[in-house]
Amino acid sequence: MKLNFNKISNIPALGIILAAFCAVSAVAMAYTAVKTEKPIREKKQQAIQDAFKLVLPDFNNQPSENKIRLKTADGADLTIYGAVKDGKLVGFAVETSTNTGYAGKIEAIVSLHLDGRIRSINVTKHGETPGLGSNICGRSEEKTIFNIFEKSENEGKLPPNRYLDWYNDKMPGKNPWTVKKDGGEAEYMTGATVTCRAIADIANRAAKTFQANRDEVISALTPKSEVTK
Repeated sequence: MKLNFNKISNIPALGIILAAFCAVSAVAMAYTAVKTEKPIREKKQQAIQDAFKLVLPDFNNQPSENKIRLKTADGADLTIYGAVKDGKLVGFAVETSTNTGYAGKIEAIVSLHLDGRIRSINVTKHGETPGLGSNICGRSEEKTIFNIFEKSENEGKLPPNRYLDWYNDKMPGKNPWTVKKDGGEAEYMTGATVTCRAIADIANRAAKTFQANRDEVISALTPKSEVTK
C-alpha cells in the first residue's frame, strides 16, 4: 500500500484552519450574544411589566425587582411581587401554579389587595381542553358583528371571565374555596369541573400563603423610605 505524503502533510494545516474558523465563529457568537442580551432582557422586562399592569393597581416601580419567594403549605415554590406607587405599597401579584389541571400544570398570576383580598386571577399558561377547560382559564373579549369594530371597554384591562372573576374581592376564610359541585360556592362548568377545581387550588395557594406570611411579605416589599417614616 502506498502512502500519499502530500495528503498527510496537509492534515496539520487543515487542523489549524479549522481551529481558526471555530475561534472566529465563537468570537462572533459571543459578540452577538453580548449585543442582543440587553435588548432581549429589556423586552422581557417590558412584557413582565405589561402583565403586571393588567392585574395590579397603578404603580411606578419595577415589581419584578421587588419580590419575595415563599413556600406554600405543601412545599411548592411561590413568588410575591410588590407594586409601589410614589413610594407606597399599593398591591401584590402572586406568581403560582397547580398541577391539578385536567392536562396537568396551570400557571397564573393572582393579584391581591393590601388586606389580602383577591383582586384578580389571570392564567398565564395552561394546556386545558379547547372549548372546556380553556374557557375556564382564558380571557377574551366576545366579538359579534355588532361590536367587532367598536373600541373595547376593557382595553388595558383583563377581559371578564365568570369563573376566574368569582374570586374577586374575596378574603380567604378558615376553609379553602371549593366549587359548588363539591359543596362550596365557587363557579364551575359541567365538563370542566377538574379545571375549575384547579383554579380554586390556585386561588387558595395564593391567598392562604399570603395570609400565613402577611407580616413578612409586607416588611420585605414595603419601600425602606416608607418604613423609616
